Amino acid sequence: MRRAAQYAGVALVATVLISGCGSSDNGKKSDDKPSTSAAPAAPSDAPAAKGGRLDGVYGARSTDGVIGMSVSQGKAVVYANGGKRACTGTVDEKADPVKIALKCADGNTERTAGTVERADGKTLVVSWGAGKADTFTRTGDPAELPSPIKLGG
Repeated sequence: MRRAAQYAGVALVATVLISGCGSSDNGKKSDDKPSTSAAPAAPSDAPAAKGGRLDGVYGARSTDGVIGMSVSQGKAVVYANGGKRACTGTVDEKADPVKIALKCADGNTERTAGTVERADGKTLVVSWGAGKADTFTRTGDPAELPSPIKLGG
């Protein structure tokens, strides 16, 4: 139960980061009405629009603790070191093999250049440029996560 709660927390934060946060209006007021043409959320049994085959929420254990990763529409977030390390970036599914390029907020480079060694829908094995390798287990689907949260606006 605790492990599921850890991954759910990582997934929620990752969704917020991947979706973007804040407001782009720079504090200006607008008389524009919100668009009403937004598409409804995709049912959980349908693939997300523009989603990749790796889209999902993953968890792994390594010598430095629990690692969470969320992949959605070509973007990725990795949390490590007890959630103290956050790395964000991109997933290039067109590359062969698939490449993950991240930048960590604290400057760490252990998990910034990844190569997907195996992805079978349940397990994702990533070799990192710094010599580490992680075997992630899929813990969720982005379509099942709460809708993105907008902060500050």
